[in-house]
Amino acid sequence: MLFCTILQHLQAHCITGAGNPLYCLLQKMETEEEMNRSSGIFIVFEGIDGAGKSTQVNLLSDALQRAGEWCVSSKEPTDGKWGRLLRESATIGRLSLQEEVDTFVKDRKEHIATLINPTLAEGGIVILDRYFYSTVAYQGARGLDVDTLDQSMRSFAPIPDVVLFIDIDSVDGLERIRIGRQESPNEFEKLDSLQAVREIFQKLAKREKEIVTIDGRQSAAQVHQDVADVLLGGVIKAKRCERSQQCGEVACPGRVDDKCRWWKIAQGFASD
Repeated sequence: MLFCTILQHLQAHCITGAGNPLYCLLQKMETEEEMNRSSGIFIVFEGIDGAGKSTQVNLLSDALQRAGEWCVSSKEPTDGKWGRLLRESATIGRLSLQEEVDTFVKDRKEHIATLINPTLAEGGIVILDRYFYSTVAYQGARGLDVDTLDQSMRSFAPIPDVVLFIDIDSVDGLERIRIGRQESPNEFEKLDSLQAVREIFQKLAKREKEIVTIDGRQSAAQVHQDVADVLLGGVIKAKRCERSQQCGEVACPGRVDDKCRWWKIAQGFASD
């Protein structure tokens, strides 16, 4: 940010203190930006094709918007230049392994710079249908080292507050694609490949603390309820509760005054 550069210049030249209005203003702006960023919430849905991620993104977005929250839903690959190239490859033939990874990285870096980081910096909620975990799983299933790929992604990509891994058997996932979505599986949706992808997702879920596994065999409504339980008891409680340890109590002043954002979100889920 430009004001951060100016602030650093003033500090370097000792032009600071209450006697300098510009310094005081910039310091206030920096503090407000840090507060907004800390209140931003980053939620990711992951899983193999046919797991129901898109459905859950829509259900969650609707519930949060009913509660008055500013949330932005997106997906990877994106609809940008690099994302379109990846989507085309799913129907006309996959790119070489390295070219595929490089294109995913270009698409993701653009996504982070233009949507993810700006929204979080303003205190908004970002909900993604796939993120770098899918790159690790799908390209790992093609032969790249999973741990090396994971470390590479984490070197530049912001870590979500929570990753909701909707786990479903690969056979069931393909059946949903054929019947529920009335589509033929594309180049990314082969049975053996999807099974390998699922196993990598499961491995990641066991070791990464931000990943929560949800049983995708359940109805969409029950999966949504599980998602609500995870979020209301976790990151939304931490970042939207008026009084972080008391929002669930009747005596909570924020709840009584209808000022507690956690309570409003809980009501939004309850109306589903």
